[in-house]
Amino acid sequence: NTHEGKNALFKLAKALRRQGFLNIQVISRARVPIIKFSDPSSIDVDICFDQTSGLSSSAFVKSAIAEWPALKPLVMVLKYFLRLRGLNEPFTGGIGSYALVLMVLSFLQMCDVYKRPSSPDAPDTNDLGQLLFEFFQLYGHKFNYITTGVCVRAGGSYFPKARRGWFDSDCPARLSIEDPQNPDNDVGKSSYKMLEVQMAFAAASDVIARAKPKATQSLLQIVFGSGHNLIAEHREKRNIVPVEIDTGDETEVSEHR
Repeated sequence: NTHEGKNALFKLAKALRRQGFLNIQVISRARVPIIKFSDPSSIDVDICFDQTSGLSSSAFVKSAIAEWPALKPLVMVLKYFLRLRGLNEPFTGGIGSYALVLMVLSFLQMCDVYKRPSSPDAPDTNDLGQLLFEFFQLYGHKFNYITTGVCVRAGGSYFPKARRGWFDSDCPARLSIEDPQNPDNDVGKSSYKMLEVQMAFAAASDVIARAKPKATQSLLQIVFGSGHNLIAEHREKRNIVPVEIDTGDETEVSEHR
């Protein structure tokens, strides 16, 4: 969070713009300042300086994906679900990728209907649609965000937020998620729009529950709409949104098409 580190982000942003990268944003006032941009193939990239926690977090996520085969597809669908609603970025109050991975992992650990494969090579026989519905049910209707926090260590558990000093009277419904790499770190502390996230999950759960008896559409069609092309819509939206770069002294706004 040093002044030198922030200046380095702005210098990198200018260099990336010269190279033709798109949607460049310097988030200089975040807890961990980052630069966000898209490469020419539409892959989103985040860069920060002087942070080593990302390496251990990445290794943890890879290990969890290998151990829990349903984790990756559920996270991918949920990331799109949140992205379409503008709830996928922590710096705007949404849920970041790491927090979402921990939410899904906790769900799988505590879920009665999930049958964990007996070995890494064994086929995963779980119904991903049913798991997605159960996830929406849990975090949309059942989970008590005000009193309860999430832990994925030692097989998974819940804990009272107040006991850890993580209850925030200014934002009582914020989800607390213990970082398995650093138990003193609350991964969910930036997600101040958790009520909006909960309502989105609850609405998706209700839509699926009402549509289930018909069984004429796939679950993704029910959640996202028939014929909905998530990737195409995301790229179209991204290509017409004005991009703001906070340069410290002045703000530059450009539009990429």
